[in-house]
Amino acid sequence: MRCQIGIRGMWQPIETAPKDGTVIDLWVPAPNGSKYQSDGRMINAAWIDKPRTFLGDRFSGFWQQVPGGTWCGPNRPTHWMLSFTPPESHNATPTQHETATDAENHNETDS
Repeated sequence: MRCQIGIRGMWQPIETAPKDGTVIDLWVPAPNGSKYQSDGRMINAAWIDKPRTFLGDRFSGFWQQVPGGTWCGPNRPTHWMLSFTPPESHNATPTQHETATDAENHNETDS
């Protein structure tokens, strides 16, 4: 479990981002000199492999929050990470593995 957390919690260069429909989180810096935008995290985004034109710039593909939300051009994000999957409900029961791991961690801190 610790290995998965490390992989999911690490920002990676955008050049290594999957462009196969995998849902990821993006780090999108504000445009240089912007007075109205700030750096931010775009959650639940995927690469859309179709052309788009915006303010005279033509993109062969773009990043978009899914389903059908905010979008940005391919050169805006600088980093990505796998999106976290939330629990199905706040009343979810931990699996046997999670319970055993929690117990082991608790015992380690008690020593």
